[in-house]
Amino acid sequence: MAVLFRVLVVVAILAFGSAARAEPVPYAVDTANSLFTVLTRPAGPAAAFGHPHLIVAQAFEATLEVDRDELSASRFTVVVPVRELAFNPPEALREASPRLRALGVIDRPLTELSPRERQSTREVALSPGQLDAERHPEVKARLLEAGEFRVGDAELPHAALVALTVRGREVTRLMPAEIRLDGERLEVEALGEYRFTEFGIEPFSAAFGLLRNEDRFHLYVKLRAEAAR
Repeated sequence: MAVLFRVLVVVAILAFGSAARAEPVPYAVDTANSLFTVLTRPAGPAAAFGHPHLIVAQAFEATLEVDRDELSASRFTVVVPVRELAFNPPEALREASPRLRALGVIDRPLTELSPRERQSTREVALSPGQLDAERHPEVKARLLEAGEFRVGDAELPHAALVALTVRGREVTRLMPAEIRLDGERLEVEALGEYRFTEFGIEPFSAAFGLLRNEDRFHLYVKLRAEAAR
């Protein structure tokens, strides 16, 4: 009888703990102070004359729910209209450049381009051979899991499992990240490496390959949000 009583007590405690556990809290993303970017680099014989390109989501829809008791159960989704992407916008270049250098992604500041160069880059990037904005109007990223564990020797101390969808293909990658939860405020920084060919995209190439991009690119995210209630 005593054993049965102890079992019932344990079950009651577990049930109470489960019932008392906080529900995920919706957070509002501070879009004006968040960055969702892709960094590409030149390759080939003329790489020294080329420019890295920073592609920035200027308009996006984001939903975020944070489980304060168990961050790994938090969920985040962002949907970016491809035609709303900006290419090498000066303000984003100035903001992201120092941090990308500190993380070892670039070895010199990102170069600002003329409006004509930015427009030319945009036209190529949205073309059928690249992002194909006509047939694939959205890019999507989903946070599947986040945790306080390190990925390799990365500078960022945590990790985020992210599913990135480009041109209808989804690639899941464990990205180094830093997650800071301070009361009602949340800050996340993440950096992941992908390849264009994973999404069925041949890296840009021109002049018989003298001008071309690396297959590799980086997704860099700096997210700021506050509890919506």
